Amino acid sequence: MEKDPRDIVERCRRGDARAWDEFVDRYQRLVWSVARSCRLPAEDCDDVTQTVLLSALRHLEELRDPERVTSWLLTSAHRESWRVARARNRPVDLVGDFASLAEPSPERAADLESMHAVREALERLGEPCRSLLTALFREDSPSYPRISAELGMPVGSIGPTRARCLGKLRELLAKAGFGTDPEASPESPGPGRI
Repeated sequence: MEKDPRDIVERCRRGDARAWDEFVDRYQRLVWSVARSCRLPAEDCDDVTQTVLLSALRHLEELRDPERVTSWLLTSAHRESWRVARARNRPVDLVGDFASLAEPSPERAADLESMHAVREALERLGEPCRSLLTALFREDSPSYPRISAELGMPVGSIGPTRARCLGKLRELLAKAGFGTDPEASPESPGPGRI
């Protein structure tokens, strides 16, 4: 089971260096992915991540509700991404996009938290599941023969492997505290189900 964010925040506030390492491990990819979703280049995403995490370290005492640390980081990441975009003289139309993201809605924050949880679970999943699921759910929706060629996997084993991998992914997400739909079968996750 993932550690409660309140526990990590409280230990960080007491100066526990291991807790800070856990904090960074838990949230750095989330912050980076927010910057990337704002279409910043990778080096700017790194800068945003460093700035937001250092700011969190300095201002953790000010966080009234430690359970809301993820929302706090999301808001900070959006604001810093917007600031970096403006400082780097990004095109005005992109800066306009950032302005609308400066204060993420609760729905947007929940979506980003879910995406972060899935990314974290995929990282822990390992190979070949990580590569297969990533290939299957890409935006270009490749065919089984194309995935077979890319991954060197027989076409006939893609479906059964996919089912096993989705089952493992569901278990990891459940352990991380993200509910899954018990009615969803591994063969047909359906829209919005994992």
